[in-house]
Amino acid sequence: MNEYKLLSMINTLVAGKYGVPEFEKDYYDFYLDEVPNSALNDEESEFFGSVQEKLDWVDENPDSVSRSYG
Repeated sequence: MNEYKLLSMINTLVAGKYGVPEFEKDYYDFYLDEVPNSALNDEESEFFGSVQEKLDWVDENPDSVSRSYG
């Protein structure tokens, strides 16, 4: 069931109905605090974990060096 909520959050973001700051907070908090390690299979854990890791690299105001990395 957790995977459906996580996918729903991602779909809402992609549809433009969710701002990135709100998504970042809600997704990050839900994924880390509410989803038990055993709740997802390996593929799901890999996918949702990679989304969470990418959020760690999001910066609203990146400096010029960070911008050069894309």
